[in-house]
Parts: sequence; C-alpha cells; structure tokens
Amino acid sequence: MKIFISHSSKDLFVSNFVDFLIKLGINANDIFCSSLEGQGVKNGERINDSVKKALNDSSLIIYLISHNFINSTYCTQELGALWAINESKNYFIFKFDDVKNEEIKGFVDSSYKYNLLNTDGLSSLYDVLLDLFGICNKQAVINRAINSLLEALKKDVEILIEDKDKTSAEIEEKRQKALEKQYEDLSIGEKLIIGSIYYSKYAVGYYSASNGTIGLLASKFFVVRTSNVSSGFMQFAYALQSWVIKFIKRNEAIQKELTQLIKKNGEYLDDGGFY
Repeated sequence: MKIFISHSSKDLFVSNFVDFLIKLGINANDIFCSSLEGQGVKNGERINDSVKKALNDSSLIIYLISHNFINSTYCTQELGALWAINESKNYFIFKFDDVKNEEIKGFVDSSYKYNLLNTDGLSSLYDVLLDLFGICNKQAVINRAINSLLEALKKDVEILIEDKDKTSAEIEEKRQKALEKQYEDLSIGEKLIIGSIYYSKYAVGYYSASNGTIGLLASKFFVVRTSNVSSGFMQFAYALQSWVIKFIKRNEAIQKELTQLIKKNGEYLDDGGFY
C-alpha cells in the first residue's frame, strides 16, 4: 500500500504535509514525494520512470493543488492521469486558498470532489487513510496532528496568496532572501560542512545518507546529493545548491567565517586548499 503525493516542487510546505501523514501512522517508506530526500526518486533512477512507476504502484494519490501546481505542466499531467486511472485508483484532492474555483475547471470537473485544506478536509483524509491503511489513532492524537499541520501551513499559504500575482523573478528573489535568512540559524557543524564543500577541490563532499547534519542541510536546500558514490564506503557526494555558492561569493564576512571554521577543525592544507 503506497501513497503518491502530487505537488509542485515550489511548494515547500509539502514536507509538513508528509510529517502529518507520518504522525497519523503512515509508514514513511509508503509515501512517495518526489521533492523530498529519501521519499522521492532514488539515487541512480531516471526521474520520469521512477515517478511513473510510483504513480502506477500507488494505492492512493493525494493532489495538493496550489497556483504553482496549476502553472506546472508536469503537475497538470499528473492530474490528467486521474482521468485514465480513476477506475482503479483512490484519490484525494486538496485545493489551496490561492486557487479560485474557476481556475481548476478543465482540470477537475464537478464529478471530482475536492477538499479545502482545513480541519474538515484533513479529517476526511484521515477517514480515507483509516479505510485503506487500517491506521487507528486516538482522537486527541488526530486533533494534535491536524492543528500542528494547519499552524505550520498558515504562513506558507499566506505567502502563496501574496505571491500569486508576482512575476517569476520577484518570487525567486523573495525565495532567495528567505533561504539566505536561514544561514544565520545554522549550527557550527552545518557551517563546517558548507565550508568544507565550498573550498574543496571539486566543490563536493562525501557523506553517508544517514548523516543527520547533512540531512538537515538538504532539507533546508543548502546541499543536494549527486549521483556519485565513493567506492567501498557507500557515501554519497553532496554539492552546494547554486544559490549557496553565489551567496558565499558575494559575502566576504561569511567567507572569512567559513575559512576560520575549517582551519580550526584542521582541514586546511599547506598549499592553501582544503580537504
């Protein structure tokens, strides 16, 4: 029994939604979410093939329809698949507040029921999960999970509405500033990893997929895992996201901070480079 989450990769709130499903009792391994590390396309797999297989193997498809979703050809193709497989698949459609009813006509007609992302909608989803997966939680646990998700999504949904009429450049600039703001709250260990990758010869660092610190950096969109695996150690190669490289290059104070951290940790080489 698998759950396929169809969403726009621009909608970062999807991680909160996956956490909500896990809190309700769904096994993380039974959730396919293409934009999340460990729950999407596996290392070495072709993206299109992996998504197609996950869609076919799923017992339930959950659509998170935001304005970003509607503007994505890839997402609307996934939604279009609903017409072809509705005889054999269970589905659940959420419509976000940044989408007007008339905007989804042609994608979801009157014969397809959709829910708003509110207490009633999430409670309805729980009923579906109960029937399909046999999960069973006390009402207090369900209520906490719902309230926690709605609180986490509140700011994200407000941003979706604010960004709806902005140009792509304006939205990207805002996203960049939000990502850069996260740097101030990084731990010394996280900054050390960033500096080590940034100053390494090939701008790549090798870490185990189970490394908690590298996992946090990936979830915050500071690093991305590449397809290379170091021989014999099962360590994956991680590179910095392009925005991080640009961010460091234009900030001398951050360059100095990272250099000092690396020197203190003994990773500085005599020839001026770093391990």
